[in-house]
Amino acid sequence: MAEKSMQAYFHSSAEAQSILTKLKALRVKDVQINQVGSNPVEENSQTAMTSAVGFEGEDTASDGDGRLGTLLTALIDEVSYKQAVRVVRDGGGVI
Repeated sequence: MAEKSMQAYFHSSAEAQSILTKLKALRVKDVQINQVGSNPVEENSQTAMTSAVGFEGEDTASDGDGRLGTLLTALIDEVSYKQAVRVVRDGGGVI
């Protein structure tokens, strides 16, 4: 089955993480959430969510200025891509 990659920007890491369950239901192969200019927080089918130092509970990318400083990248089965785009946009992401 063919796969497509997706990149979406969010205002905060919490906003990006809020859609992970829905993306997993679409059988996303790999998801990474990065603060622009920092180390990634990764989620995939083999590992649990891990946090970078100082990451838990912080919105380091959104300090009220409206920036989209959190990048979510995902590898998605082609048949689920349109649904994943809808999930990301409904969750506040910009593709």
